[in-house]
Parts: sequence; C-alpha cells; structure tokens
Amino acid sequence: MQSAAVYSHRSDKVSDAVPLTPTSCDDSAWTALSHVVVLVSCVVWPAVAYAAFFQKPCKNCGTLTTVKAGDRHHLCDPCNNERRHPSSPTAVASSSSAPSPSLSMFGRPTGCIDQLTIVERAAIVTLDKIGHSRSEIAREIPCSLNTVGHWLHSWQQHRSLDDTERSGRPHCTTADTDQRIEDFADEKVTVTPKDIVRELDLPVSSRTVRRRLDEVGLLGRVQQEEYAYNDETIRRRIAFAEGYSRWTEDDWSRVIFSDETHFYLGHHGREYVQRPIGAALDPKFTFKTERLEGKVSLWGCICAGGLGHAELYVDSLDARRYQSILALNLVSSAHQFWPTGQWWFQQDNWTVHTAGTSQAWFHNHGIDLIDWPAWSPDLNPIENLWSDLKRRVYAHRARTMEELEHWIGIEWQATDLNFISHICRSMPRRLQLLLDNNGHKISY
Repeated sequence: MQSAAVYSHRSDKVSDAVPLTPTSCDDSAWTALSHVVVLVSCVVWPAVAYAAFFQKPCKNCGTLTTVKAGDRHHLCDPCNNERRHPSSPTAVASSSSAPSPSLSMFGRPTGCIDQLTIVERAAIVTLDKIGHSRSEIAREIPCSLNTVGHWLHSWQQHRSLDDTERSGRPHCTTADTDQRIEDFADEKVTVTPKDIVRELDLPVSSRTVRRRLDEVGLLGRVQQEEYAYNDETIRRRIAFAEGYSRWTEDDWSRVIFSDETHFYLGHHGREYVQRPIGAALDPKFTFKTERLEGKVSLWGCICAGGLGHAELYVDSLDARRYQSILALNLVSSAHQFWPTGQWWFQQDNWTVHTAGTSQAWFHNHGIDLIDWPAWSPDLNPIENLWSDLKRRVYAHRARTMEELEHWIGIEWQATDLNFISHICRSMPRRLQLLLDNNGHKISY
C-alpha cells in the first residue's frame, strides 16, 4: 500500500472423603465435582497437611510459620528477631497490640466477604470429610461459620456446590402493563419513558419504564438523520446494489473513491473533561474559545492500495477547476497503483462532477466511471476517512490558516493504510446492508 502527498495550491488423599459414585445427582454434576476433587487432592490437601503438621501460627502476630526443631517460642522470623533485638518498647507494644491478620492457604485475608470460588467450596466439603471442625474450616478458608454450614448443607442436600438461582426483587408491573409499555413505545418511537408514564397513567417511575423497555430490546438512543429519499432515489440505490452485487472485494480494490470536504479554523470538535457535579461552568473546566474565521477545502482520493493524491483549495470549485485537479492528481494516482490494467473512478453526483465538460474530460482520458446513486455518502468509504482525518487535524487546534493547512497535510500522510484498505474492501458488505435495509441509509 502506498501514500501520496497533499498538494496545496493555496489552494491433591480424598478418595474416601467425597464419594465419586453418583447416588442422586446427575452425571454432569458428578463430572464437574470430580474435576474439583482432583484439584483439591493435588492442591488443597497438601497445603492443609503442610499447615497442620509443619507450620503453626506465630504466637505474636498469628502468621503461619515453619516451626524449627527445639524452638519453644513458636515465633516467625521477624517476631523472633524483634524479641532478640527489640528496637524500642513502643515498637514491641505496637506489634503485640495490633497483630496482622493471618493468611489462609488460599491467600484470602481475614474478613474478606468475596464470594467463595468453587475450589474453596469443595475444600469445605473435603476438610469436613477428613475430620476438621467447622471452626477450623472457617479459619482456613477463611470465611464465616454460617458460610461453612451453608455449603455443607448444600452438598448434603443437593450434591451441588453451584449458586442457587436468585429471584431478585419482584417486578412492580404486571405482564399486561409491560405489554402496554412495549406496544406504546413501538408505535410512537420518539416517546420518552416520562411520556409513557403520563400517557398511560402508570403508578410507576420513568426509570421502571426505562428498564421494561430495555428488557425487550427497545433502547433509548439518539435518533439518526437520513435524507428524505423519494421513491425514485430508493429505487436507484437498490438497483445500484443489485447491479454490483457480484463484485468481490478484489473488484472494488481497483476503484478509486473520491470526494471533497471542508476544514474550518477554530473548530475543535467535542472535548471531554473530568469534573465534579455542578462545576460545568467553573473556569477550570471550560474551554476558552476565540473567534477565528477561515475555511479550506480538500479534494482527495483513495483505493484499497492506499492513499492517492490530494489537493487543497480555497474559494468555490467549478467544473474547470475540478478538471484541473483531476488532471494533476487522478491520473498520476491511478498510474501509481495500476501501471497497467483496468480501473474505475467513483465520484458523487454534484453538478461540478456531472457537468458536460467534466464528462467529456473523463471520456477523452479513457476513464471508466462508477454509476454512483445520488444522495449516497453512506456508501462511499472515503467518508470514513474524512471523519478520522478531521478528528486528528482539529486535535492540533490550529490558530491560523497556515497551521490548519500544515496539519491537514501532515495528518493525511499519517493515515493508517490498513484502515484505508479495510474501508475500501467493505463495499460488498455495504451493498448487502443497503439491500437488507430496503434502500434506506445504512450505518457504516
């Protein structure tokens, strides 16, 4: 893929603990539990055995520590060092008065209320089967005694360690009311939840109505604009999509797409700030605007192979000026991508493009045109480039026309060529979307 310049012409042992033969639960539950038991056998039980027979909690801070032979103090290394070499009476008092919480074999801090994992639930059942008391289990996981009792009961009753289905808060609306809400919103698409509450005289809040609409897939979104197509325009758009329906991505990769766009001085697009509620007009969070005036236009062309040439111009564009731009930029761009072989050119139906002299220019230069339908910018891939390019250019906040033109040229050159290839090769998908939408505007 290639890019081109912008020309500015001022332009782990538990086999006996938990039986593995199903009694009252189904095969899938036992299969799942067997995997958990294997994990517990390999991981949980060795950790329990190590903690129970080789480690004891430090008498001072409670941290599990390896007990050395002959050590009668049962202190961890830091506390033992502090006992031997006390730094100060205050430090010793502070250490003894505020012991740090011990960590279990799972590394869960004491007091953590996070939901237990399936391994921890299986560990509760396993530790109970090998003889640990519930208080010991609660300390090792760690969790509350009620939690231990809950999962032991769940296993004994249901042979399951999965969460039970929660009913949640009951609806404050009936099924009939929900249907009325849906029907009303489907009939009057621009209605708001507040309007529905008022029109249907519902004893619920607008937020409840909003949730009911969301549940049936009627989401509140900004209404999009569409040109007021007449029947003939719709017919031509469908005919275009059907006529080129057999073209593949490779076919469209030999088409040069073109268009014009405009850049305005002092236009910076929408800016976002992180501010507290009620501080919208605080000078710290506002953008100081200056009254800047100026406009420059850009003609550009692209294809799946990359960027073609582009040209900046001021003032209005007439047919003669348009043909001059084509002579300087179009032919050289086409030869850059296809020294030989056929290629096509796309342009919209602006009168400058369809003027008799312009059509004669294309004929004299042997350029094949795509019969583009009117009012169809949604089909033109270059429109996606304009949106991306303007965002990047306006981010520089140009203050003069020279700066604005400079950044247009810089950002045109910096355009991602993979992006260009992607949008140009999207034509088959665009046409299918158009047919699916019966000729109306597509979201591309």
